[in-house]
Amino acid sequence: MIRPALAFALVMQATTTTCPRVPRYVPLSTPFPLTYGGTPVPGNGVGVAYEGGKALRGPRGNEGKITSFQLAAGVADRVSASVGPYSSGGEDAPSGTILRLKLRLGGVLGARSSTSLHFASASMQSTVGNTANERLSVLDFALPTEFLLWGDSVASLAAVLGPRFTFAMYDSTYAAHTRTAYRGLLAGVHAKTGRLHMFAEATVTRVPTPQGGTRTAVVPVFGVMLHAGSAFKWGREH
Repeated sequence: MIRPALAFALVMQATTTTCPRVPRYVPLSTPFPLTYGGTPVPGNGVGVAYEGGKALRGPRGNEGKITSFQLAAGVADRVSASVGPYSSGGEDAPSGTILRLKLRLGGVLGARSSTSLHFASASMQSTVGNTANERLSVLDFALPTEFLLWGDSVASLAAVLGPRFTFAMYDSTYAAHTRTAYRGLLAGVHAKTGRLHMFAEATVTRVPTPQGGTRTAVVPVFGVMLHAGSAFKWGREH
């Protein structure tokens, strides 16, 4: 005769074996990636970066978060680019890819300023059983200007300010497809010492609400980059 405890254990084992855990549904996150300021980072050479912060989650733009690792390269104090994965964070969170390009336009607002054209694209998708099949594509444009507050090419502190436009395309098999344009302002700081760069940026934008209106959202992102090669050289127009 099988004891009740043994029978219970056998049933639980059979249930666990035949019914694997179904990953939970996690909405995709629209990132507002770091622009890395108004200068190419690195100016010349390669670098590796980590960033994390807030994002807009799901088609309704609820508060979410992201983390990302990036490989970066810069040429001639003029052009820089980076690419790497990003995640919504947490268990079962989907992952995607962020690609960034930046072209320095010059010291448009004076010798202690540097303005760049920033472009980024992000993509992410998820499939959880038969209940959710989603795809997110993001195009991000910004015109950050960096103002040197203190320092030189070795160590410096700068403020960053500029307009931003982000277009998110959210496709889902269980909800209406959405196309959302986020117009906003980004502001932040860029600190550097030696080969280490530290960034803090926040984007202020308006997010549509289900009631047909909009609400204000602040999306902060923080990051660090370690580079090999030379940093951007302040005080020399290119």
